[in-house]
Amino acid sequence: MTNQVGVLIESAFGEAFSKKEQLNKDWTALSFFLGSKLPESTLPISIQRVGRLDILIRCMEDTFHSHKTIFSAEYLMMFSELWVCETYEFMRVMKARELYPDKKHEIDEVYNQLKLLRIPLDKHEIASDRKIKEPIKLIKHPIREGDTPYEYNSNDSLRSHIMPRSFSSIGSAIWQVTDIKTSQSYWIERRSLSNKLLKLKTA
Repeated sequence: MTNQVGVLIESAFGEAFSKKEQLNKDWTALSFFLGSKLPESTLPISIQRVGRLDILIRCMEDTFHSHKTIFSAEYLMMFSELWVCETYEFMRVMKARELYPDKKHEIDEVYNQLKLLRIPLDKHEIASDRKIKEPIKLIKHPIREGDTPYEYNSNDSLRSHIMPRSFSSIGSAIWQVTDIKTSQSYWIERRSLSNKLLKLKTA
């Protein structure tokens, strides 16, 4: 019984791959397409791992609304946020080294959205908040009765930002980002972001 958890995890990935065979092939193709620009590296492997996680998450998304529980929501959000942070890292390498100058617009779009998500998730602050000249008013999420706006000061070492999060109509994780560059706030869906990434192979 000591290996039961490992067996179940392996089984879950195996079942996901069998249900998403074409998606598995698409991620493998993308990994070699993007990873080939950094020879003698493990970049293709990093992308394949992100792809495997995406496949598992999509299977969880597909059944989310029909089998929704407190635990299933927590695990789906946990894996989704892990996917965001892992994907951000290899996209950061690609952008910083300008590995695909012919796809700069597409890569910048995906990278910028990942950054808007990753900074609040990992650093508990608004992305690029040093550009905020004056303290801004925010409301806590989820909103509770009696809550009032609080002040977010980019110069305060104890500042924190809890990014609003939920699930879309297809069961995919969504987050409400604060975009300092455009002075806008909007929602980003994980699966839509994944689809944009996969399109880099054909864009």
